[in-house]
Amino acid sequence: MAMARYSSTTEDRLGSLFWADRICRADYQYFGDVLAQTCIFEFSILDNEMASTYKWLLANFLEVMMNKHLKIVVTNADEAMKEAINEIFPNTTHRLCGWHLQKKCYFENQGPRLM
Repeated sequence: MAMARYSSTTEDRLGSLFWADRICRADYQYFGDVLAQTCIFEFSILDNEMASTYKWLLANFLEVMMNKHLKIVVTNADEAMKEAINEIFPNTTHRLCGWHLQKKCYFENQGPRLM
């Protein structure tokens, strides 16, 4: 069964949208020990990148996925996401994505000069 959640803005418009179909939910039960940005266990549209929005998303994710907690989450270094993960999944290990670390190092060191 597909599950969906949404929030409204103060102007009574669609704020954020979250949905997971039957296949996503089943995959999460079998393979959901690690949440990385390339795994598809759900789909969402968020109207901002604030901690409160990420908390809303992760709380709904947890409920829809039958309260199965993650063991590891891999994301970029977003502070709002970090705050949400720490609150919703307090016993989950949060790691930074190697690709994002490499990209940041590359651009902060002026790219090709590193080579």
